[in-house]
Amino acid sequence: VKSSTPAGKNLTGLRGAVIYSSSPLTVRNTEFRANTAGIYTGLMGAMGGVIYIYKSKGKSSFENCLFLGNSCEHCYTIDENTKEAGVIVVRSEDGNVTKDSIDVVNCTFAYNFTDGKITSAGIDVGSYDGTTANIKNTIFYGAKKSRDSEKGRDIWVSSGCTANIDYCL
Repeated sequence: VKSSTPAGKNLTGLRGAVIYSSSPLTVRNTEFRANTAGIYTGLMGAMGGVIYIYKSKGKSSFENCLFLGNSCEHCYTIDENTKEAGVIVVRSEDGNVTKDSIDVVNCTFAYNFTDGKITSAGIDVGSYDGTTANIKNTIFYGAKKSRDSEKGRDIWVSSGCTANIDYCL
């Protein structure tokens, strides 16, 4: 899948290879290889990623999945200050009583890439207080990010959000 402006899906400023909203997402035994999401718009506020989960109002999960060689290219706005991009991005709605969360179990993230200033090449969690990631038995290897990136290469958790990480490499 190659998704980029102008051909990429656009849901209120969101762009990506897979955009999921309104209910939790469950993915098992699936490979995501060589997907590209590009979100450059020339405008402030663009958000996206290879998989972008937004306002799902519950717990999404990935189990026994492989994320190999995916990239978020041109993941910046005209001011190079996009704050929401990565391979998997999960975001709650501001003020939403049911916060979004994600479980990532027995997955492998290898050789993924992002070039944004404020993006992660792995899992990007939060924006609004209460978003949670539970990551267990998962391997992160060989991720690349822009040297200007201000986020963690493999996992980024925004202020007020939580990551529970167990038995990971």
